[in-house]
Amino acid sequence: MKKKRESGHSLQQADVQYRRLVELSPEPTAIHGEGRVLFVNSAGLKLIGAKNLNKVKGKTLLDFVHPDYHESIKERVRKMQDVGETMPLIEEKFICVDGTAIDVEVAAMPVTWEEKPAIQVVFRDMTERKHAEEGLKRSLSLLQATLDSTADGILVVNNEGKIESYNQKFVEMWRIPSSILTTRDDKKALDFVLDQLKDPAAFIRKVEELYANLDATSFDAL
Repeated sequence: MKKKRESGHSLQQADVQYRRLVELSPEPTAIHGEGRVLFVNSAGLKLIGAKNLNKVKGKTLLDFVHPDYHESIKERVRKMQDVGETMPLIEEKFICVDGTAIDVEVAAMPVTWEEKPAIQVVFRDMTERKHAEEGLKRSLSLLQATLDSTADGILVVNNEGKIESYNQKFVEMWRIPSSILTTRDDKKALDFVLDQLKDPAAFIRKVEELYANLDATSFDAL
């Protein structure tokens, strides 16, 4: 009887310590079981805009998941319950208390909470990064539109010799096949161009000068 009491006491201590660790974690963390929210730490409550745990405890897990991700989340939960697998990071959308959607990165793993099977979810706000990525995409689209609108053939190469961008005029001028351009290898593209030049040696010297001096510019009619 004494050993059982000691064992039960140890489990209670471990449960209290685990709960404290979750609560004090700077990462937004939630615990859910049987499809219901059991616990959310302070960082998690702040992220989803809840004043306290009572505002979310007992609600269904899917109340806080965007409908587009309901089926994938159900499948992840099923795998954790059936196989005990830890689920890798995925990107999805959470619904905050005020109804707004935020982009999050989520990892999940099966745990024991108050002596019952549960799932711990650690999530990170990705909204700002998503906005930055979308802004970058718009900038790149604008840049590509600018490149395509010019009458000059343009090839953009980075310091590692990889093709970063090019416009349609460049492709048309030198009749470069897509099989070469998709490799992003500037040497293959230049080799293809050399076969069409009257003075390939002079062209290569010019390219080498430009590669050696990144601030240099050259405008050639070849």
